[in-house]
Amino acid sequence: MLKRKRQILIPLLSAGAIFSLAGVGYAAWVIAGGNQTKNAEGATVTAYTVTDKRIALSVTKAENDSNTIVFGKPKDATNKDTDWLIAENDVSAEDLDFHFVATVDNAAYCSEVTATIAIAEANKTDWDAVVSANYVTAPTITIGTKTMGENGSATYAISGSFDWGTHFGKENPYTYYNSKGANETLTVKDSSTTYADDAKTALTALSKLNGAKFVLKVTANFDTSK
Repeated sequence: MLKRKRQILIPLLSAGAIFSLAGVGYAAWVIAGGNQTKNAEGATVTAYTVTDKRIALSVTKAENDSNTIVFGKPKDATNKDTDWLIAENDVSAEDLDFHFVATVDNAAYCSEVTATIAIAEANKTDWDAVVSANYVTAPTITIGTKTMGENGSATYAISGSFDWGTHFGKENPYTYYNSKGANETLTVKDSSTTYADDAKTALTALSKLNGAKFVLKVTANFDTSK
């Protein structure tokens, strides 16, 4: 009887042992994952500054200068009894000079300032006639040394002058003609005439310039090397 019980018990224990081992085999360890964040150096940005190299130019009359050219009598003219060419009271004293100021902004990028002057087209015929006859000379222009100002600007003094021509010995007509006799003769373009008649011709030609306009053209040149 005892022997039979052992036979029954042993298979049961064996079955329990197999079941227990199978249960342990199905268990698992779990290592939980988490979000991952890591900083990496991004792209490098390249950007450039802006350099404004534009220049600006303005031209104004010089202070206390009317810039009115007057082909008039000498400044110290005093009519004398021996004069036959008389300057009446309404004849202004000659003023053959003009003055302007050119201002250049952002002057570091300006290589130089140049200027020219020319008669307005409406007065060109009359002007060409007096120049051709050597009554007056075309004006000369001088540009002064650059003077630096505030905020990178620079100013240039621009001056010029007209002059009497070789027909008058480069003298004022008042002085020239009164040094001659009114009825003395001279030769002009292969023709003989008196100084009085020559004065009438020359001064009439000059009178046609009354109200004439000249144009001063000033250029600020950009420095291409900068």
